[in-house]
Parts: sequence; structure tokens; C-alpha cells
Amino acid sequence: MTFRLSQLEDMVSWCSTCEELAGEREEASRAFFGDDDPRPVRYWPGAGDHTSKQRRFLGWFTLGYTLADGRRPGQAAAEEMYGGRALEEADRAVQGARHVLAIVTTVIPGGSIILELEEERLEVRSKTLSWILSRGLALVSYLVPTRPRLWIPGPGWLEWPLVVGPGMRRELKKFQIDPL
Repeated sequence: MTFRLSQLEDMVSWCSTCEELAGEREEASRAFFGDDDPRPVRYWPGAGDHTSKQRRFLGWFTLGYTLADGRRPGQAAAEEMYGGRALEEADRAVQGARHVLAIVTTVIPGGSIILELEEERLEVRSKTLSWILSRGLALVSYLVPTRPRLWIPGPGWLEWPLVVGPGMRRELKKFQIDPL
């Protein structure tokens, strides 16, 4: 069995509506959107629409936020939704999730993309990304492991709106951005 995108989407949906998480979700939302920060927010082109912002928040909340009990909301969702091996795989996927800024080096139309993060090569299974991204673009996304060396994109991915030159590309790990 392999952790699938449909499972991740089900977990994200659970995290977005679970009444037990309502208080922590509200607190996380204030932190994520900077509700207490008086400075105006300027979004990248294509990043400021409501759906895009909500998807990025839900990705961070599900995969990156830590609840008061030390778990991530995605782990709570997995415990609620799955049992046995499916629970183990979902929990492993949430714990292995990582937020990256990486370069698209290969596109396999209708299948996957290969991302480069310095010496790392990350194969991301996504029909959608394989049709809309092209070689040389940069992607900012949570990546969720499904099997050894295979990943799926988390919700709220964005195409980086800048060209990454060779100097930055060689030291891309220094330029990783915080999802907040």
C-alpha cells in the first residue's frame, strides 16, 4: 500500500472542518495570515486569491503546525480516519513532509516532475504539475513522501515568480523559505 494524494486531500478536509481543532485552527490562521501585523501584505502574482491563500494555509496547518499535544493536525486526522497499516503510512507521510523551494529539472507529461534541491533529486507524482510546469521553473511546496524517493505535492503549491540563476541554484538550501 502507498499513501495517496486522495488520502492527503481527505486529511486536509478533515483538518479544515474538525470542531476539536477549531480553536487551534483559528490561532494558526492568525499567525499564518499575520492578522496582528499592521503592515500591508503584498502577494506574488497569482498568490493572493482566496483559494490559493486558503490552500497554502491548510497545507501548512495540516503538515507543519504543531498542536498543543505535540502532534501535527495531519497526524490527528490520520488517527481519526485510518487504522492499521493505512494509519502507519499516513502518519509516516505527515512526519516526513517538508516545505521546499526547488527547481524543475525534468517533466514527464501526464505523470511527474523531477525537482532539484542542490544534490537532491525529488520525483513528485502529479499529473497537474506535469502539465503546467516546465523545466527551469521553481516550485515552492510541501512535499509529502509516498514511497522511497517518491513524493506528492501538498496543498497550496506555488510557482516561484523569480528566475533562479546558477549561483543561487548551487546553494538553494540557503534560500529555503519559511511557509509563514
